[in-house]
Amino acid sequence: MTDVPSTAGRGPGGVPGPALPVAGLQDAPWQQGGHFRAGDAVMLGQGTTWYPLTVEADDYTHGRYLPGGAEQYRHRGARCTRCATDVARQQVGAAVAERSYRSTFTPAARHLADTLRADGLVRVRSDGCGPYCSLAPHAPLPAWLHTTLAGTHFGQPERGWPNFARSGSPVDWPALIEEHPEWLVVDQNSLDTGAGAQWSGIAAAYRSLAVGGYRPYFDADLGVSEDGRISVDPMGLLVDDVPLDIVFEVDELLIAAGRRREDLHYLNEDTEHCWTLNR
Repeated sequence: MTDVPSTAGRGPGGVPGPALPVAGLQDAPWQQGGHFRAGDAVMLGQGTTWYPLTVEADDYTHGRYLPGGAEQYRHRGARCTRCATDVARQQVGAAVAERSYRSTFTPAARHLADTLRADGLVRVRSDGCGPYCSLAPHAPLPAWLHTTLAGTHFGQPERGWPNFARSGSPVDWPALIEEHPEWLVVDQNSLDTGAGAQWSGIAAAYRSLAVGGYRPYFDADLGVSEDGRISVDPMGLLVDDVPLDIVFEVDELLIAAGRRREDLHYLNEDTEHCWTLNR
């Protein structure tokens, strides 16, 4: 989520000064200075997905200055009628859009997605990063896939319905998709809408690392496609301890496949290199 520059003055040390009206947003009171006060119960989100928060200081919370930057913040409860009305409007619109989206799936695909989201994973343990899960033994998937994914850890999906799990384990998705096209398919639509690379180029980058003796793995969401196959949405390609000349080779493979150079890399403390593949 991109921060919106403040329209307020700045006092000593960069502390926000008195809020100024935000031009063009008179019909959005949550974008105006003074709408959110310290201690207010608020929500962060959109549509039907909202997360509860408490405002830390007047016009400011969780690293964000709210006047002009509160597009995804609303008060909780009915005390603020403008926020409550807008949340209700968003929920109705999201429900209509969801029904329309679900109608593009076959009945069997809808049933599979609902079943896997409700009962497809079993929790193994939890820590500060959230729950670690495994595939439920009774999940309605073929035996070979259960065997292949035995011991694989999953988390909650990054995307909403019809996705049901997120995997960051070393699963050879390119080989599995190639060997089992009747059951597995890449979510190329997600790659396309997220300015991602073509799957053929992503698979080539993965294989180049694997052939070189490295151990690449995908950060991927798993879902259900419109025709009832398991869809793989590759969000990142990760590998530890790889030299820079190999990094540059992978860069070029992904750029040739359609990913912009400036969108390729995300470095963190857990891994040497992560290539972001969409969004």
